[in-house]
Amino acid sequence: MDLTPRETALFISRNADHVKINEKAIPSLAEKLYADLKSGFFYDSWHAQDMHPKAASSSTVNWVFLVDSLNFSFWTEKGVPKYVVTFKGQPYTGYMALCAAVNRALEEGINLLDPKVLSNLTLERSRSIFRADDPNVEIPLLEARLQIMHEHATTLLNDFGGCFTNCIKVCEASAAKLLQLVCDKFPSFQDRAVYKGRNVTFYKRAQILIADLWLAFKGKSYGHFSDIDSLTAFADYRVPQVLAYFGVLNYDEDLMSKLVNNEHLSSGSVWEVEIRGACLQAVVILVQKTQELLSREGDRETICNSVIADNFLWLYRRRFAKEVEAAMPMHRTRCIYY
Repeated sequence: MDLTPRETALFISRNADHVKINEKAIPSLAEKLYADLKSGFFYDSWHAQDMHPKAASSSTVNWVFLVDSLNFSFWTEKGVPKYVVTFKGQPYTGYMALCAAVNRALEEGINLLDPKVLSNLTLERSRSIFRADDPNVEIPLLEARLQIMHEHATTLLNDFGGCFTNCIKVCEASAAKLLQLVCDKFPSFQDRAVYKGRNVTFYKRAQILIADLWLAFKGKSYGHFSDIDSLTAFADYRVPQVLAYFGVLNYDEDLMSKLVNNEHLSSGSVWEVEIRGACLQAVVILVQKTQELLSREGDRETICNSVIADNFLWLYRRRFAKEVEAAMPMHRTRCIYY
């Protein structure tokens, strides 16, 4: 039987050989998260990103589903130019470059929100849609992205009337049910591994899909989930990097050497699985510590869950990219899961 992401986090963190959680470093990080929460920034952080759609509509639902279907592996090798997309005079990198490419295509009249259009995309057409500023740079894993778009389009058309809103409707405002449906019906979201004899799951893209809907719709309409707190953080290559930067994650000498030397860690390898599992559990503890601070202040209004904590960490890395990159390398795993 598969462990849930939350069970996975606990199991891996208790049994990890190469990655340890330094709980003594968490209270000071909780203070930073607490301060940002009190500023009110996170409740509109999704809409504050200029590439994100603002309308509370079904088209936004389909935009989120498309983007999170393709939300993985934007890093390039050392010495290789980054994947950069300039849209309306503004250059974007990483995930935001993907958003910019999708928005550019929509503006050019290519309706990527229509699964019939997606199902007919060719590799050359996809190469043009996701073109970078540098003609010699291609978005990583382009062929895998095309395959995912084809698979998802087929499932949407055959099972859900061509619209992801129908997936949401059958789940009755349950994040857990939607997570299960997405992973069952759309195989590219099946982010799992075997660790010390147990089937562990992370479901990074599936969980971030639900979280993005929650943020985009501010917990209402298509973003209303009564159990949103059941989600964990989203174990990618950036959030563990920030946690290690703050001293919350400690790597042994062998693993640290691999990261410093930019070695690739295979998807499902013991090092990669331990980084991701410890990341999830560290965020669980971070949320608990932050909630304690809120409770101590008598604050019952401010929300703190793994979605918000993950958002805080991810945005911190973008805001202080130079400092984080100089102090702590990220792990490099080329895969479709993150």
